[in-house]
Amino acid sequence: MLALLVHARPRRILEIGTALGHMTANLAEWSPDEAVVFSLGTVAGEPATGSPQQAPEAPPRADFGRLAGHFGKGHKVFLTTADSLHYDFSRLAPLDFAFIDGAHDLQHVLSDSRKVYEALAPGGCLVWHDFNSPIAWVQVRQALEQAGLKERGWEKPTPSLPTPRPRFGGEGSRNTPSPPLPLPRGERGEE
Repeated sequence: MLALLVHARPRRILEIGTALGHMTANLAEWSPDEAVVFSLGTVAGEPATGSPQQAPEAPPRADFGRLAGHFGKGHKVFLTTADSLHYDFSRLAPLDFAFIDGAHDLQHVLSDSRKVYEALAPGGCLVWHDFNSPIAWVQVRQALEQAGLKERGWEKPTPSLPTPRPRFGGEGSRNTPSPPLPLPRGERGEE
């Protein structure tokens, strides 16, 4: 996923599923210096509408996104606590790159995918986490099979230019997960 990010050179990036901010830090580190990263997630203690099995992943408010500036690029990050099911992503449009790793139940993935797709710029990238997950309550694949995401706005290409196409990918979609970047000391159980 990070290789795709580097290649795409996006300027407006969305992450759904902030948690502690591990991926947020990576999005800020590996994107162009002028890029902005919008990251949205939930925190413990607030009403959640996703799968109860995923509830323990929501960090306490004090820890929400705390690692986003790990590489010294926190100035590029804008954190929002909200349930994505009720969030209007059009306010962030146009998005050049989006990573969906929030709630993994069917309702959220369908909603997130459709709303973010509408906010995606032509040629933008939309990537999902846990696409081929064997865990029953993780319904990313099922949601995408139902989402009906159609190419729009690319039907009439400019004759001298190639037709821009949205690029879709799923981290681990071939059961080959991307190698993670090292976590900061102490996050791996080290002192």
